[in-house]
Amino acid sequence: MKRLVLLFCAVGCGNGGADLNPLTVSTLPPGDAVGSSASGVYDTTLVVTGCEGACVANFGGLAWPICAAGKQTAETFTTVQTNGTVRLEAQNNALVVTTFRGGITKSGTFDVGGFGGTAQSTQVSARAQGSFAGSRVVATARARTVSPGIDCIETYSVTGNRR
Repeated sequence: MKRLVLLFCAVGCGNGGADLNPLTVSTLPPGDAVGSSASGVYDTTLVVTGCEGACVANFGGLAWPICAAGKQTAETFTTVQTNGTVRLEAQNNALVVTTFRGGITKSGTFDVGGFGGTAQSTQVSARAQGSFAGSRVVATARARTVSPGIDCIETYSVTGNRR
């Protein structure tokens, strides 16, 4: 089963995931950046730093954790910046949400989000906030998985470098 091990956001979990609403993560505004300096291919490592909510699925009497603190996942993102808009495309098939769109500022900070699902009626929304600095990307991401009996928010630390 594909897992959303995705990306970047520095918002606290105290809002119950309101910032992870599918409409919100799909309509983040552009920033004030000019140019395409963040464009490129980035090799990243995502580490689960926290789990909140109902994060265990039960199938046939077996418990399957949706979130596992400490779990690491490698992901490659192709990043395309066009002035104040930025799009990140996950390449390794490790994430449920594979396209993130949003804004980037002149200083290189970004706020991106996306929404996806699976054939099993599972919906995942994700949002990431971080910064591009030279060839480096650093971010915090949150992902919310909602399915019958599951409402889990995962928090990730994301670090990586441009190829």
